[in-house]
Amino acid sequence: MGEDGPQHGGGEIVNEFAIYLACAAGILLPTIPGLLQLRMEPDDAIRVDERYIRDPRYLGKTFREAAAPILETSQIGTRFPFLNRRDEYARIEGDVVLPDQSKVDDVLLARGSVRVGDHTSLLDVYAVGRLDLGSDCLVRCIAAGGDVTLGERTTITRSIDVDGSLTIGRGCDLGASASATGTITVHSGSQFRRMYASRILFAGSADTIPETRSSEERSASMIVVGPGERYEGDLRAPDDVEIGQGAVVTGSITAGGNVFVAADGTVHGNLIARGDASLGQGSHVLGHVFSNSNVVIASAATIGSVESPKTVESAESLLIAPGATIHGWVICERGGTAVVIGA
Repeated sequence: MGEDGPQHGGGEIVNEFAIYLACAAGILLPTIPGLLQLRMEPDDAIRVDERYIRDPRYLGKTFREAAAPILETSQIGTRFPFLNRRDEYARIEGDVVLPDQSKVDDVLLARGSVRVGDHTSLLDVYAVGRLDLGSDCLVRCIAAGGDVTLGERTTITRSIDVDGSLTIGRGCDLGASASATGTITVHSGSQFRRMYASRILFAGSADTIPETRSSEERSASMIVVGPGERYEGDLRAPDDVEIGQGAVVTGSITAGGNVFVAADGTVHGNLIARGDASLGQGSHVLGHVFSNSNVVIASAATIGSVESPKTVESAESLLIAPGATIHGWVICERGGTAVVIGA
């Protein structure tokens, strides 16, 4: 180039190099933990602080924090704009009773209890007391200070949070999040993305066993702990793992493929699978269950305990049979839904 052409000083070259270096670092840094995991020896396990937990009731608490001061300072019958939402109003009530096929376009803030008939459409509802919804209702968000019952085929489009116990009828859709301080009881056919409670019961016929896998699907490199056997310590496998009926693993399982725990099998640690995770009837996992694919949980299976709640998380789908019990989180985040199967 001539004298009038672009001139690149040393500072500009350094800046360009820094930009390239930053881009390369942005691409490579997220892969480093995975590369380290691949090179990891059994004694170099990733340390996870299992005492850490994000607040599973964040959405419900946020709603309550906004509604509580309004309930304390406003008179029953007052109607006013709510949380600066465009064209949305809140209404202060005492006890609320709505007949079938009601449609309420205001946010309901009730100082008492709320009872709603079938085929009712609501926005947000906050009840200081208990709340009972009929069947085939549609509600955006619920928070309650007492127990809550949802009738069959009710849909919550955002979230529900309960200071008490939550009973969910057949065929309900719970939206993004459902949480309770007490027990959540879920009947068959219900769908959800996230649930949290110290005890989650899946109600229905306890003899329902979902389809898991057959012995014909075994790979040549599968690691098998035979029926009734005991494996001491952590079990790490590049491919599939099968825990036989009544077998016990005293540590955690990490598998590059699928993990199948047969009926009455026990895992005292975490279960982490790059593929599917299948828990047979009456099996027990004391740690977390993570799958990069699908999770299937048969009836009478148990994950975690009241004293030590854990997390069940799947990347794709989650099938849970009636009679199973999970203590803690149940998560199916990436576009999948968790479905309670059975009659």
